[in-house]
Formats: sequence, structure tokens, C-alpha cells
Amino acid sequence: MLERNIVKADSTVGVKSPKLKIKEFVTWMIENIEQYRRFHPIGTKARLAMEMMLFLGLRRSDVMRVGKQHIKDGFFRSKLKRKEHMLLYQ
Repeated sequence: MLERNIVKADSTVGVKSPKLKIKEFVTWMIENIEQYRRFHPIGTKARLAMEMMLFLGLRRSDVMRVGKQHIKDGFFRSKLKRKEHMLLYQ
């Protein structure tokens, strides 16, 4: 914006990024998954996302991109965001 002369000063100078409180990810136990399933019934987007991560091994960033375009001839096909190989499930 400064380069295009839209604003005259950078209001973010001196502003520090907040520190993240979470330093590590916690692996869920089966009890956590069961509790999640009780709270999010079949048919909800949250439940579908969880099941896709559990059974397809997708990352959260990959699940967010999945759509009907990834289903063809009864197969789920997707190229992972961080990898160069293709997933194929029937």
C-alpha cells in the first residue's frame, strides 16, 4: 500500500506478533474421539471433517479443500497440499 501511495505511513511499525500459547499438539485418545462424536452427530460438517482426518489420513488443511470434484467413479482422489503424491481411496 505504501508503494502505491494509498497510505502515507505504515501503522504496523513497532507492532509485535502475538506469541502462540500452544507449543505442541496433543494426540487425542479414543475417549476424546468418542466425546467429539457424541457432540457432533453424523451429518454435521464437523463430524465429516473428523472422520476424513481419521480414516483418510488427511491434514486439516487438506480436508478444508475436499469437495465433490475429488470423487470420480467411486474413488476419492486428492493431491496433498504438502506432498507431491496423489491419494486414491475406494
